[in-house]
Formats: sequence, C-alpha cells, structure tokens
Amino acid sequence: MSPSGQVDFFFFFGSAYAYLSVMRIEKLAVEAGVKVNWRPFSVRTLMSEQGNNLRNLSAKVAYMWRDVERRAAVDGVAFTRAPPWPTDMDQLANRVGIVAMLEGWCPAYTKESFRSWYLDGRQLGDPDDLARILTSVGHDPVRVLEAAQGDEVRRRYEMETDTARRAGAFGSPSFVVDGELFWGDDRLEEALAWASGSHPRQRQSAGSVDEPDPDLLQKIAAFGEAWATGDTAVLDRLLSPTYLHTDASGRLLRRDEWLAYAASRARRDTQITFQDVHVRMVSDTVALVTGVNVLNGPGARSPKDVSPLTIRFTQVWTRRDGRWLRESFQATATGDDAFR
Repeated sequence: MSPSGQVDFFFFFGSAYAYLSVMRIEKLAVEAGVKVNWRPFSVRTLMSEQGNNLRNLSAKVAYMWRDVERRAAVDGVAFTRAPPWPTDMDQLANRVGIVAMLEGWCPAYTKESFRSWYLDGRQLGDPDDLARILTSVGHDPVRVLEAAQGDEVRRRYEMETDTARRAGAFGSPSFVVDGELFWGDDRLEEALAWASGSHPRQRQSAGSVDEPDPDLLQKIAAFGEAWATGDTAVLDRLLSPTYLHTDASGRLLRRDEWLAYAASRARRDTQITFQDVHVRMVSDTVALVTGVNVLNGPGARSPKDVSPLTIRFTQVWTRRDGRWLRESFQATATGDDAFR
C-alpha cells in the first residue's frame, strides 16, 4: 500500500512533550512533503482509564521537565522554565482547539497557546488569556468561547478522544500514519518518514532494503548545492555533530572548521554536477556514497581561479532520529587536479 502522505497529530493542551512537537512539526512536515492533521484529544481521559496518574509520580515529573528543557535546547525550541502544571482542569483550551480544528485555524491557535503557557507562564484555559490569544489569531473570543462550551463541540472532543483510543494512543503527543502509531516527540521524525514512505521498515517490507532511500538521495543533492553556494544554514542542518572532512590535499577538518571554510565560499556562483554516483546501504541507518564531483564557474577552486575542479569522493551518511546526516567525507583529486 502506498503511503498516504498524511499524519494525524493527536495532542493535548497541557502535555509537556506536546509543546516540542507543536513548535517543530510544521517545518519538518514541509521538508518531508507531508500533510499534518491537527487533532486535539483528551489524554487525561485515556490516562485515567489506564490508571496512569502522573501527578502522583513526583520523581518522574521532575525528570520530565528537565528532559523537556534538554530536548528543547537540542531542537532549538524556546524554553524558560517549567510552566504551570497541571493546568486547565476543565479542558477549555482543548475544546477551543476543537473549534479551531473544525474551522481550519488550529495550528496558529495551538502554537500561540503553547507559547503563552510555556514562555509567559500563563494558565491554559484562562478565559482572559484565551480572549487575548483568540484576538491575536484573528477570531472573535465571544463567539469561539461560546461554541467551545456547547454540546456539539463537547461531543466532537469525545469523538476525537475515541478516535485516538481506537488508534491505540495512550499519551500525548501521538502520531498516527495509515494505522501505524508513533508516541512521543522523539518519534516525530519517524512518523513523518513513515508518511512519506521513506522509513527503513517500509523498504524492508517492500523487499528493497538495498535500494537507496529517496530521502537520502535528495539530501546528498541538497548538500552539494549548498556547498557550491556557501549556504551554511543548509549545511549545518545536514552535518553530524561529529563530522570529519578530509579534502583532496589530505587536510583534516572538524565540523566547525569545515563550516567556516564553507562559509568563505558564499556568493561564489559555482555550479556542481555529480557523476558515477553509487549509494550502498550498509544498514538501515548507514549509507556509503561514492562518486565524482565536477565544479565549474567562478570560485570552483578559489575566488580568482575559474578553472573546473574534478574530485572523486567517499561519503558516510547515518540516519539519526529519522534524519540523514553526513558523518564524513574523503576527497581524492583526479588526474592533475588538487585544491590550490
């Protein structure tokens, strides 16, 4: 069965880890070419059914906030302090989320609500703060809050919770893709990979474990273009934290050193083409890439040297948290070519 290209994002206003996914999912989904369906649900109902009362587990709660702080730093998500918790015992913010979902403005409302809760320390579900948030995203607070208190929205909230229950969800955030459940912010990238059809397990099931991952091929090409133009923002996203680079002269550069060199290439109108590229999947998470780079145009070698440059390369790529990153690079000059 072909992947649907969609992910159902089940989340709860008041879930610690949902904050991270709320702030990350849109950008990652665009990069993966995946549509996101934002679906608020009552995780409290499901946790109560399972006898899971997190409020009674003080050590786990303390760990949770520290873990969110660490993960936020890794992912570049703003974090100041643990927000008020538990919060919104009436779950009004969630029911407003149902109104937003039905009317098509759930992402904007959700992000602003989580920002207010996490960064400003305001209680979720506070009517005055909800009025402020709703006004800021362009909707009439009186109308929306009245709808959120109505029977129709309450029934839809229960329906969304039941849908999550039947999908096997037991926590927030949860991601459901074509019946496949992924739980937790640390599974977001994996869920998006499943929705795009690039997850290693899908390729195994299709009997194509040795075929190159299309996502990897795209990342290899994007890396080459970014290097040619000195786009260090793209390069930084595609490099492993422990990246090592050996150029054609035998010089070994660590990650920061190589990025500084790449930045020096900015505004050089260099064109890059690939030849004789071979990708071997060593495992589901490791790939060996060999081939030839041919660079033409201004600055292929240096700002003043416009002669073409040809090198043979060997690259190692690894998949970390669902993302392909370049781990190492070895260049070999061909013929009389060498970096000058």
